[in-house]
Amino acid sequence: MKIFEKEIELVQALIPKQQRSTQPLKAYIRIAGTPLPTLIDIRASVCVISEDLAKKLRLRIEPNDGTKVASLGGGSKIKVIGLILNAPIAVQNLRTLGPLYVMGGTESVVILGTD
Repeated sequence: MKIFEKEIELVQALIPKQQRSTQPLKAYIRIAGTPLPTLIDIRASVCVISEDLAKKLRLRIEPNDGTKVASLGGGSKIKVIGLILNAPIAVQNLRTLGPLYVMGGTESVVILGTD
């Protein structure tokens, strides 16, 4: 394993320190067939969509299941106001049904977590 660690150090040394800062990972995914710019947060424990965007996509929002807040990456938390149980999510050719927690607000936001 030490060999890999040394290789990582060498690669990092080639990249200027200013460029090593973390940048948000964004990608286009489809929810209910609509392509959307999405923040992919590998530290988030759930997938989140804004109430405004969920309504625009005509997704059925169930009442809050008792979850008051959901953890996102970096320790931040959001207030959960509802849940979409089986949201049709597609990333490239992979299609799945999964839960989306609905947060309040009027800004169109989608965050994919690791759930």
